[in-house]
Amino acid sequence: MQRTLRPKGFTLARSDTMNTDRRYQSLLAAVQAGRAKAYLLPLLESLASEAEEASEPWVFAHRTLAELLLEQSPWRAALHARKLVQGVPDLAASHALYGLTMAMQGHYPLAISAYRRAVAIAEDNPWYFHNLGHLLDAALDDPKQALRWLKLAHEIAPEQVEVAASLVHCLIRLGARDEARDVLAEARTCAPRSAALDDLDAWLKSEDEPMPKVAVPMLLREEGGAADALEPDVDQPGFLQIQATLRAHGVSDAECERALAIYTIFATHKEHDLDDATLYAASVDYLLRRSEGRGLTIAALASRYGVSESQLRYRQGVIGTVVRAYMRSGD
Repeated sequence: MQRTLRPKGFTLARSDTMNTDRRYQSLLAAVQAGRAKAYLLPLLESLASEAEEASEPWVFAHRTLAELLLEQSPWRAALHARKLVQGVPDLAASHALYGLTMAMQGHYPLAISAYRRAVAIAEDNPWYFHNLGHLLDAALDDPKQALRWLKLAHEIAPEQVEVAASLVHCLIRLGARDEARDVLAEARTCAPRSAALDDLDAWLKSEDEPMPKVAVPMLLREEGGAADALEPDVDQPGFLQIQATLRAHGVSDAECERALAIYTIFATHKEHDLDDATLYAASVDYLLRRSEGRGLTIAALASRYGVSESQLRYRQGVIGTVVRAYMRSGD
């Protein structure tokens, strides 16, 4: 089990809901402002580990982590989505997000089961209807079962070209070409230059079966997801240099995330010049090791990173002071 970032002397307690709520509000604003993934991920991990299970901050942290990790690491996203399913089983978004992580990994029966639970809770969500129907049609080769869900999705969101494309795809497979042409013509008014609709139109005219895979519609994410608000850049000074230095010195991915959480808190609350990325990397590595009760001494770590022992002692002290103040205040 991943241990919580809590260096000796840091006083954040699990019961300190006021500080947790402040951190939640701060991170919520950061997501809405489009802060970079590299900035958000370690802080969200910290919030997820500190917040009370099933609380609003806990749900926000795990849901946002699952959304942000979905494309680059779907199996890690699935871990967070699974926690949501277990912690808040009545939340449709938990099941839908878990279904999406399963579909991304090719576990289609599990994905379909998850989406069935989602639509049973949220009876008017076109994204859930669409994804359930799309998986039945394109993944399990069952267009008859898929048609009901795709029609429901299209009734609720007729302006969504991707939804219309999935319905057209299913209708063609069932031989309902006239109805498919009607839906396609309507979709053309919203997206006259859609490549997906071009492919479907060509398939309708050719009478060929099966359809080329390039034209098969994609699964859709729910509108308003956290990932949609993010910029791809890294806006914290030196973040990538420190990350690369940590990894070059044998720090695991999980440990790297926790160490970078220390640096992210520091960089957010203290203006500084990144005069030596190696020294900063060694400093946050030391603070993490100390918080988790692991060696090395400052002298040994300074030798490993090739930095001055006195500089490392000073720099980790500065970073630790800022982070301790943050953990106490929750700002």
